[in-house]
Amino acid sequence: MFQKYITCLILTFIIVRISVAQTKKNDNHFELEVDPIAFILHGYSAHVGYQSGHFRWDAGVYGIQEPSSFSGYDEFDIRSNGGGIKMDYLFQKRKGLLLGIESNISRERVSPKSNDSGSDNDLTKRFTNVSLSMRVGYRWMLGSKSNSYKGLYIFPWVSFLSFNLNPQSASIQGKEYRQKTLSFFPTVHFGYSF
Repeated sequence: MFQKYITCLILTFIIVRISVAQTKKNDNHFELEVDPIAFILHGYSAHVGYQSGHFRWDAGVYGIQEPSSFSGYDEFDIRSNGGGIKMDYLFQKRKGLLLGIESNISRERVSPKSNDSGSDNDLTKRFTNVSLSMRVGYRWMLGSKSNSYKGLYIFPWVSFLSFNLNPQSASIQGKEYRQKTLSFFPTVHFGYSF
């Protein structure tokens, strides 16, 4: 499992190196992003991006308390924390439609909402997940064209065809918890482009 993740990382960095070498005009810049939905879901989010030409790379960390409407499990508390990398292709520099790939590694903590067996037993299960996904999004740059669109931006995107490479399951208080193999994740990021 970990070997697949490392292989994916190495391939991503090779593609990054090749695309940076092919960039003609130096419009390279850094970006900072947060996902306010993560904060609403009692979590956190922080991302650093780097763009060179039409290619953009992102590394970030996140954490959320998954709502039962998303997980499908009313009887469990589910907390996810992790980090990941993304590589996107923007059809216009800095703004507009983009397509990309991403890889994440996360820790998921699953515990029953009620502990019927007493407080002496810890019924929490922990899972480590590795996922590969495709994503599509659109970036609205709030900066002016004359300033190369530097400044604030809004970035709604959705992760689709998201494959959990090692789905796991567990029985907690006689109830089955099973991770999904395929999922999607919509969100909105707010960022600043330098």
